[in-house]
Amino acid sequence: MAEDRQNKELNTFGFTGKLRTGLVTAIIAIQFAAIVTLWRYTVSQSKDKEAIQKELYEKMIERLDSKVNEKMTKEVTPRMERLDTVTSRLDTATTQLQEKINVRQK
Repeated sequence: MAEDRQNKELNTFGFTGKLRTGLVTAIIAIQFAAIVTLWRYTVSQSKDKEAIQKELYEKMIERLDSKVNEKMTKEVTPRMERLDTVTSRLDTATTQLQEKINVRQK
């Protein structure tokens, strides 16, 4: 029954025989073109998303690096300076002690 209804509709608009086949082929071609277009759009959107995500990750890593550098500069540098001061004083004391030992041995 559905076939008869479709045939009546197509016959009403003058689509018969080869014209009907051409119409169906054209509709399938349009659908295929739409599918390909949507697939290409999806792929391009995916690539754009990956590029933006990569850029955001790089910015995040740069920020973390700068934060780590700031923290290292704030916390480690003073300690290294104190350690440098202590080692230089120790070196001076060792040198003076060595000189006193050498003087007593003579």
